[in-house]
Amino acid sequence: MILCLHKLEIYKETLDLFKKKVEIAELSNDAALIVNTYIYYAGFLSNMKHERAAMEYYLKALDKAKTSGDINLISKSSYWCGIEEYRHNTPERGLRYFKEVISHKDKLLNDETSAKTYTLAFSAAKALETSAKSGDIHNLSDFISSCATLYETDQGLVLRDMPGFSKCRRYCSSIIGLISKIEPFLSDYLHVGYTFEKNTLSYSHVPVRSRFEVLSLNEHVSVPCGTFDDCLHTRYQNYVADTNEINQITNGTTDIWYAPNVGVVKVTFQPLKGDPNHYELKEYHVTPSSGGLVKTYLPLSVGNWWSYEYFDVNGKPQSLNTIYENKSEVLFQLGNYTYIAHSGWGYKKS
Repeated sequence: MILCLHKLEIYKETLDLFKKKVEIAELSNDAALIVNTYIYYAGFLSNMKHERAAMEYYLKALDKAKTSGDINLISKSSYWCGIEEYRHNTPERGLRYFKEVISHKDKLLNDETSAKTYTLAFSAAKALETSAKSGDIHNLSDFISSCATLYETDQGLVLRDMPGFSKCRRYCSSIIGLISKIEPFLSDYLHVGYTFEKNTLSYSHVPVRSRFEVLSLNEHVSVPCGTFDDCLHTRYQNYVADTNEINQITNGTTDIWYAPNVGVVKVTFQPLKGDPNHYELKEYHVTPSSGGLVKTYLPLSVGNWWSYEYFDVNGKPQSLNTIYENKSEVLFQLGNYTYIAHSGWGYKKS
């Protein structure tokens, strides 16, 4: 009872804080500030199951964006209106919002923020359109739309960020998200025995120490889409000194296999607490990239895509009881940034 009252107090304090932020933003007459504040507030309301109020503020954000004439703000608001329509079980309306964003492609691919919005809308539309070919999109059990932004530094490849929306189980998890929890996760300096350690994300005040190492450059790997030679095998292990529940289930040992001129062909993750995750490449379309080890083991030419199968703790493929897709596609590049649309969806088989 005491815990419930404490949570209620936190909720009320957070709600009051958001309301105050909305008031301050509205007084500013700054369209970007107002739109973004409405979106953040709507997201909070949606997570608290206040769907009608959430949709009201997403629409207010869109109206304000349209008044400003800023195509970036209009597209961002439209994407989140589409996501909320999906959450309202009206995905066909959501799809219309996503397609509206996609129609502004030429205007959106000129800066980092708007490029992410386009990628998100593309991934969401792709998930809904593809899933509609396999069943009724009102009955989706899983849906994910995200944008992985990869950045090439002097040290190697890192994940800049990965915004989006997710209502899915582990079989639709982003492979890019799984392999990039330590930076850099790929570099041109890799060799057998290469290793480094650093602190990574922790969900408590206790640091998480992670160790990266290269185990092999010539492994033989068989997966559903074929057999590959000379695979790169990397591993990173997380060491956590506390018993925080989220740290225990999100940290552990991750093994990754990359096939030359193909990309990631296999990923396994054994968390400190819970069942292991196991993904293997099912289908792909790749145009190889010329260059060093990074481009060899993760070709990021525009149009490249990879689709993965998930295997349960008993080694059985998820496709035995679920119709689903877990797909990542390279959409475009902007300077040293590469934008990858991740779309996932699933239906339970009857």
